Amino acid sequence: MKSITRTVLGLALMFSLSNCSQQLKNAETAEVKIYGNCGMCQETIEKAGNVDNEAVVKWNKDTKMATIKYDKSKTSEEAILKRIAAAGYDSDAFKASDEAYNGLHECCQYKRPGSETESHDEHMHANDSMPIEHNHADDHMHDGEHPHSH
Repeated sequence: MKSITRTVLGLALMFSLSNCSQQLKNAETAEVKIYGNCGMCQETIEKAGNVDNEAVVKWNKDTKMATIKYDKSKTSEEAILKRIAAAGYDSDAFKASDEAYNGLHECCQYKRPGSETESHDEHMHANDSMPIEHNHADDHMHDGEHPHSH
Protein backbone atom coordinates (compact mmCIF):
# COMPACT_ATOMS: atom_id res chain seq x y z
CA MET A 1 0.00 0.00 0.00
CA LYS A 2 2.87 2.38 0.83
CA SER A 3 4.46 1.87 -2.58
CA ILE A 4 1.16 2.66 -4.33
CA THR A 5 0.82 5.86 -2.29
CA ARG A 6 4.40 6.86 -3.10
CA THR A 7 3.84 6.15 -6.80
CA VAL A 8 0.66 8.23 -6.86
CA LEU A 9 2.34 11.09 -4.99
CA GLY A 10 5.35 10.92 -7.30
CA LEU A 11 3.17 11.05 -10.39
CA ALA A 12 1.16 13.95 -8.95
CA LEU A 13 4.38 15.85 -8.24
CA MET A 14 5.74 15.20 -11.73
CA PHE A 15 2.44 16.29 -13.27
CA SER A 16 2.33 19.49 -11.20
CA LEU A 17 5.93 20.38 -12.09
CA SER A 18 5.39 19.74 -15.78
CA ASN A 19 2.12 21.66 -15.58
CA CYS A 20 3.99 24.67 -14.11
CA SER A 21 6.52 24.54 -16.92
CA GLN A 22 3.78 24.41 -19.54
CA GLN A 23 2.12 27.50 -18.06
CA LEU A 24 5.28 29.55 -18.59
CA LYS A 25 4.73 30.41 -22.25
CA ASN A 26 7.72 32.71 -22.90
CA ALA A 27 10.03 30.74 -20.65
CA GLU A 28 13.56 31.85 -19.88
CA THR A 29 15.85 29.89 -17.58
CA ALA A 30 18.65 31.23 -15.42
CA GLU A 31 21.11 29.63 -12.99
CA VAL A 32 22.08 31.91 -10.12
CA LYS A 33 23.86 31.61 -6.79
CA ILE A 34 21.66 32.39 -3.80
CA TYR A 35 23.21 32.20 -0.35
CA GLY A 36 21.53 30.12 2.35
CA ASN A 37 22.10 27.06 4.51
CA CYS A 38 19.31 24.58 5.04
CA GLY A 39 15.93 23.14 4.14
CA MET A 40 14.16 26.08 5.79
CA CYS A 41 16.18 28.39 3.53
CA GLN A 42 15.12 26.34 0.54
CA GLU A 43 11.44 26.68 1.46
CA THR A 44 11.71 30.43 1.97
CA ILE A 45 13.77 31.08 -1.18
CA GLU A 46 11.43 29.03 -3.36
CA LYS A 47 8.29 30.51 -1.79
CA ALA A 48 9.61 34.06 -2.32
CA GLY A 49 10.56 33.37 -5.94
CA ASN A 50 7.66 31.22 -7.10
CA VAL A 51 4.62 32.94 -8.59
CA ASP A 52 1.88 30.96 -10.36
CA ASN A 53 2.05 31.26 -14.14
CA GLU A 54 5.07 33.56 -13.79
CA ALA A 55 8.10 31.96 -12.13
CA VAL A 56 9.37 28.66 -10.75
CA VAL A 57 12.45 28.62 -8.51
CA LYS A 58 14.28 25.46 -7.43
CA TRP A 59 17.17 25.99 -5.01
CA ASN A 60 19.83 23.42 -4.09
CA LYS A 61 21.08 23.84 -0.52
CA ASP A 62 24.32 21.94 -1.23
CA THR A 63 25.44 23.92 -4.27
CA LYS A 64 23.66 27.19 -3.33
CA MET A 65 22.51 27.35 -6.96
CA ALA A 66 18.97 28.14 -8.02
CA THR A 67 17.35 27.32 -11.32
CA ILE A 68 14.90 30.08 -12.13
CA LYS A 69 12.39 29.50 -14.90
CA TYR A 70 10.15 32.46 -15.67
CA ASP A 71 7.78 33.91 -18.24
CA LYS A 72 9.76 36.84 -19.63
CA SER A 73 6.55 38.59 -20.74
CA LYS A 74 5.35 38.74 -17.11
CA THR A 75 8.50 39.15 -14.98
CA SER A 76 12.27 39.27 -15.04
CA GLU A 77 15.17 37.54 -13.35
CA GLU A 78 15.84 40.84 -11.57
CA ALA A 79 12.31 41.02 -10.12
CA ILE A 80 12.52 37.43 -8.86
CA LEU A 81 15.93 37.99 -7.22
CA LYS A 82 14.62 41.19 -5.58
CA ARG A 83 11.74 39.20 -4.02
CA ILE A 84 14.22 36.62 -2.74
CA ALA A 85 16.45 39.39 -1.33
CA ALA A 86 13.40 40.93 0.38
CA ALA A 87 12.96 37.53 2.10
CA GLY A 88 16.52 37.81 3.49
CA TYR A 89 18.68 35.96 0.95
CA ASP A 90 21.60 37.46 -0.96
CA SER A 91 22.42 36.62 -4.55
CA ASP A 92 25.40 37.87 -6.50
CA ALA A 93 23.07 40.47 -8.07
CA PHE A 94 21.07 41.68 -5.03
CA LYS A 95 21.88 41.92 -1.34
CA ALA A 96 19.15 41.48 1.26
CA SER A 97 18.65 44.33 3.68
CA ASP A 98 20.29 43.84 7.07
CA GLU A 99 16.80 43.91 8.61
CA ALA A 100 15.57 41.07 6.36
CA TYR A 101 18.76 39.04 6.92
CA ASN A 102 18.63 39.55 10.71
CA GLY A 103 15.00 38.38 10.68
CA LEU A 104 16.02 34.95 9.41
CA HIS A 105 16.06 32.02 11.82
CA GLU A 106 19.51 31.54 13.38
CA CYS A 107 20.25 28.39 11.36
CA CYS A 108 19.41 30.30 8.17
CA GLN A 109 21.89 33.12 8.78
CA TYR A 110 24.55 32.24 6.24
CA LYS A 111 27.98 33.78 5.81
CA ARG A 112 27.21 36.85 3.72
CA PRO A 113 29.38 37.52 0.67
CA GLY A 114 31.67 40.51 1.22
CA SER A 115 30.87 40.58 4.93
CA GLU A 116 33.46 41.37 7.56
CA THR A 117 33.40 37.76 8.78
CA GLU A 118 34.00 36.42 5.28
CA SER A 119 36.92 38.72 4.59
CA HIS A 120 38.26 37.96 8.09
CA ASP A 121 38.10 34.21 7.33
CA GLU A 122 39.83 34.69 3.98
CA HIS A 123 42.51 36.80 5.71
CA MET A 124 43.03 34.05 8.28
CA HIS A 125 43.56 31.41 5.60
CA ALA A 126 45.96 33.64 3.71
CA ASN A 127 48.12 34.38 6.76
CA ASP A 128 47.75 31.15 8.73
CA SER A 129 48.18 33.17 11.91
CA MET A 130 45.91 34.53 14.59
CA PRO A 131 44.93 38.19 14.27
CA ILE A 132 45.83 40.55 17.05
CA GLU A 133 42.65 41.74 18.71
CA HIS A 134 42.52 45.24 20.07
CA ASN A 135 39.98 46.30 22.67
CA HIS A 136 39.12 49.93 22.01
CA ALA A 137 37.71 50.26 25.54
CA ASP A 138 41.29 49.95 26.80
CA ASP A 139 42.25 53.12 24.90
CA HIS A 140 40.18 55.23 27.30
CA MET A 141 41.10 53.58 30.61
CA HIS A 142 42.53 55.60 33.44
CA ASP A 143 45.21 54.21 35.76
CA GLY A 144 43.86 51.47 38.00
CA GLU A 145 40.48 51.43 36.27
CA HIS A 146 38.92 48.12 35.20
CA PRO A 147 38.26 47.98 31.42
CA HIS A 148 34.50 47.45 31.86
CA SER A 149 33.86 49.87 34.75
CA HIS A 150 32.87 52.86 32.58
